[in-house]
Amino acid sequence: MSEIAKVDFNISADYVINLGVKLERQEQDIENLININKILIEHIEELDKRSRKFSDKFKFGIFKFKTLKEKIDSKKLHLENKKTKFNLNDD
Repeated sequence: MSEIAKVDFNISADYVINLGVKLERQEQDIENLININKILIEHIEELDKRSRKFSDKFKFGIFKFKTLKEKIDSKKLHLENKKTKFNLNDD
């Protein structure tokens, strides 16, 4: 049998203990990440609620802004009032 094919099954107890400790740390890290994600989800939901409240204020007229059509119509009226008539062929 070649040396590459040989497998060492004599794993020391220290190695197994170290693996167990590493797994426990990884489990703790995963739990911490899950908790952080839960907190982030709560923050995102709160921000979403706030943005909806703010956009609802615009929808229901607490903040009134003219639409583009209203702006154009008001500009036309404003310009019509300022027009003066003149004739190039004055006699």
